[in-house]
Amino acid sequence: MKIICLVIVFIAFASACVSAQKLHHDLHVKLNIAGKSIEVVDSMHISFGKAGGGIANFKLNANLRPLSLDPMVKISEVAADTDTSAKSIAVEYKLELPAKAHGSYVVPIRYTGKIDGGIKAGAAEYARGFSSTSGIISDSGVYLAGSTYWIPTFEGQLFTFSLNVNLDKDWNVVSQGERTVNTVLNNRRNVRYESNDPMDEVYLISLKWTEFSLMAGDVEVQAFLR
Repeated sequence: MKIICLVIVFIAFASACVSAQKLHHDLHVKLNIAGKSIEVVDSMHISFGKAGGGIANFKLNANLRPLSLDPMVKISEVAADTDTSAKSIAVEYKLELPAKAHGSYVVPIRYTGKIDGGIKAGAAEYARGFSSTSGIISDSGVYLAGSTYWIPTFEGQLFTFSLNVNLDKDWNVVSQGERTVNTVLNNRRNVRYESNDPMDEVYLISLKWTEFSLMAGDVEVQAFLR
């Protein structure tokens, strides 16, 4: 049995967004490991400057079709750009907000589908025992990141987020930020992470782990091993 070590380095960069000055994703996720599928309700909290309403484009994994839960918000697919490197992974959508959307506005959307980007290994990676994937949900593990486009991705927009994940009780989840909930009820595990620091992607990594933790001063150090 291999021991998988996950080292995640987060690099933040400053960038401006045309439509939204601040963005917060409130993500509620249900994972179906056996079905290789995911169901997400994302309540996007968008804070505007003086102007409200308007149009913004975002990208989402091609296997996930977004549905607006607000009748005042329209989502429509944008014609594919043949020059984009993510054309086979993500689809671009136009998000149209109502004119009254000023100050702070919540945009709830729902999407579901399968994510199975497969696992690939180049010659160098194979020699070192490493492999890569754009995103996968399988019995071997779950790996979702920015390259998966599993949440609405606005070009150059940093955001904060909260992540609630419901999955089989024998599995667990790692993401950025602080884990505030990790409970089991009716054979389902509920995990919540909160990140108040601006990010440019959200990791959702899951396996059947054995968890170890200890306190190093005021900092809790956690290790998740197979």
